[in-house]
Amino acid sequence: MAQAEEYLKENEIRYKIAYLEADNITDETLKYAESIKANLIAIMTEQEISITNLLLGPYALQMVNHSPIPVLSIHPEKP
Repeated sequence: MAQAEEYLKENEIRYKIAYLEADNITDETLKYAESIKANLIAIMTEQEISITNLLLGPYALQMVNHSPIPVLSIHPEKP
């Protein structure tokens, strides 16, 4: 996330970072994005593995398949 934030700042792109705790991060992210009228959701492709994730598929895949808002999936570089 630090890499993305640095890039956005350097290029003077407006952004908002939110930390959410939820059983299903996809559902909560979509609710939050809709509540702030976001026009893009950026997510990291490396994510935690949980029982829900194993049953429903990777969160990134869920987000792309269910979001009414465009999703940018970022794979971070290794430091």
